[in-house]
Amino acid sequence: WMARILARFTPELVGALGELAAFSDPSNTAYVTRVLQGRLDRILERYLTRVSPVADLQVEGADRLCGVDLVEQRRLRNAARMIYTARRVGGQALRVERHEAGRICVVLPHVAADAGAPDDAPERYVRVAIEDGVARGALLAHLYDLGPVRGYRLAGLERPDP
Repeated sequence: WMARILARFTPELVGALGELAAFSDPSNTAYVTRVLQGRLDRILERYLTRVSPVADLQVEGADRLCGVDLVEQRRLRNAARMIYTARRVGGQALRVERHEAGRICVVLPHVAADAGAPDDAPERYVRVAIEDGVARGALLAHLYDLGPVRGYRLAGLERPDP
């Protein structure tokens, strides 16, 4: 979880942190900034490629699960190496849409009607596994399908450590 927070530290922010030291010699500021950026890069490389780096997951509209792949956003790997797959656990493959800056969306077909079963009924429960082709682990999203009108509701996330 901490690597996903650190992934939001841009090079400009790291530079600003180096400036906070207020060294009288600019070469010291440059050195501290270089070291901080190098350590940040190593942390992100180590942890964002082990468990799923997909973050900021949310349901958009009635049938799309969207998030940001921090490995692609941070350019830790060439975008051409990022091969996204998604599937319902125990079910069919799902279409993945790619957008700029590492943003992805999974199109979720509905499995339940709007009316009928209670919102938390087992037949409304869906698990979706998302992989990016780089991280060794998938992201598992737990959702409830409340029907085509009310859409999906995200109930939880798992990042199993392979």
